Amino acid sequence: ETGSYFNANHEVRTIDDGPGIDSRKEIGLAVKDWISSKFDSSVKKRRVYIVAAEGGGSRAAYWTVGVLNFLSDSIPDFNENLLAVSSVSGGTVGAGIFLAGRSIDLQSGKAIDPDKIQIAAGGDFLSPLLAGFFFTDLVQRFLPIPMKIWDRSRRLESSISKSLEGLAEENGALKNPLGRPTMERHEKEPFHFINSTVVETGGKGIWSPLKLDTTFFPGVLDLPKLLGYDVRRSTSLVNSARFPLVTPGGELKKDGKTIAHLVDGGYFENTGIETAFSVLRVLQEAGDSTIQPVFIYIQNSKDITEIDPARSSLTAANPILVFYNAWSSRSPNNEALVDNLEELMDFEYFHIPLRHELGGEPYPYPLAWVLSKRSKAGMKMQIDTLGDR
Repeated sequence: ETGSYFNANHEVRTIDDGPGIDSRKEIGLAVKDWISSKFDSSVKKRRVYIVAAEGGGSRAAYWTVGVLNFLSDSIPDFNENLLAVSSVSGGTVGAGIFLAGRSIDLQSGKAIDPDKIQIAAGGDFLSPLLAGFFFTDLVQRFLPIPMKIWDRSRRLESSISKSLEGLAEENGALKNPLGRPTMERHEKEPFHFINSTVVETGGKGIWSPLKLDTTFFPGVLDLPKLLGYDVRRSTSLVNSARFPLVTPGGELKKDGKTIAHLVDGGYFENTGIETAFSVLRVLQEAGDSTIQPVFIYIQNSKDITEIDPARSSLTAANPILVFYNAWSSRSPNNEALVDNLEELMDFEYFHIPLRHELGGEPYPYPLAWVLSKRSKAGMKMQIDTLGDR
C-alpha cells in the first residue's frame, strides 16, 4: 500500500517487557498441568470446554461475546473449566474482549457486568480505520521514510483496547488486559489461540501463550517463536483481523530484517475449528479418563445454499466477493467434519449459529467493522433466547 519497500509503515509492534516467550510451556505439559490443577482423582467425570469462534468483522465480535456471555451465565462450570478458545478475525476480537473481561474479573475479584462487555464488542471499529486509510496512510505513500505511528492498524488496536479501559478502571483492575503482553496471563484464564495467515507460505500462523507441538499442529507457524518477541494482546487480536483492503497486512521484523507478513486468519481457515480440534487432540492425548471434552462452535456467517450470478456480475468486486463467499462456504464443511467425528472421538459437540433473520423475516447481518442499532438489537434478541433453542 505504501509507495515503496523503504516507506512501508505496517510493522507489527513488539514489546520486550512481561514474562517473554521463553516463559511458555509446551502445550502437552501445560494441558496436563491445567487438568491436575482443576480436578482430583476422585472426580468421576468433569466437562472441559473448547470453543471455536468464526471470523466475520464486528458481526462476529458481537455474536461471539454474546454467546460466550450466555454460556458463562447459564453453565455453572463454564468459566472454571474453559480450557481454550480458538478464534479468527472478528471472532478473535470478540473472544479477546470477552477474555479480557474475564481477566478484569480475576484481577479485581469483582464480577463485571456482561452487558458492558457486549457494548464494548459493538463499538465503532471502522471510523478509525477509514480515517487512517484516507489521511495518514495516504500521506505516507508520498513520504520517503516510514511513519509507523500513522499505521492505521494501530488505530484499530487502540480502539479495541480503549473499548475496555473504562471497565477496567470501574472494576478496580490494575491494568487494562488488552494492553498487557500476550504471554502474561492469570492461571485461571483459558488459553487463547489466535489464528492468522502467513503471506509467504499461504499457511496458518498462531499467536498463543503455549509452545506448539508439530505433532498436533503440522505445518503451522508458531508466531511468537518465529518473531522472538511478545506483542500486546490488542496487537495479537489485530494480527488475526487484518481484513482485506480495510486493514493492511502486518510486517514481522526481527533484528531489522523482514521475516514474514501477516494477513487475516480467514484467508486460510475462517472457522477456528481446525486449531480447536488440534487442542482437543492434545486434551485427549493427556489420557485422563475423568475428562469429558465439550466442543462448541460459534458461527456467525450465513450458509450459502443458492448461486446468485447477479452478485458476481461486477468483475472488479470479484476478488473481495470470492474471499467473503469462501469464508462462508468453509463453515458448513468444517462443522460437518466435527459432527461426523463426534462419536468416533468421544466428545460432546454444540453448534451455535447466528440466524440471519429479524422479526421472522430474512435479514442479512452485514460483514463490517461497525454494526447498526438494528443489527445489534436483532442479535441481542437471539442471544437472550439461546436457552430456548
